Amino acid sequence: MPGARAVDAAEEEGAQVSGYDLHTHSTYSDGTTTVEANVAAAAALGLDGTASTDHDTTAPFEDAR
Repeated sequence: MPGARAVDAAEEEGAQVSGYDLHTHSTYSDGTTTVEANVAAAAALGLDGTASTDHDTTAPFEDAR
C-alpha cells in the first residue's frame, strides 16, 4: 500500500496516525451498500471517519447520524 512505510515510521516515532475514507457512495446514488454498511465497514477497518459523496442528494447525512 503506498504510503504505508511513512505511516509505519510516523507511528514508530510516536505520532498518532488517523485514517479516513473520504470518497464513498451508497445506495442513495450509484453505490451498492447502505450508508450504515459503509460506516460499519470503515469502523471495522479501524478508520476514524468516512465521508459520503453520493451524487445529487444530502439524504445520507441523516442516516450517518
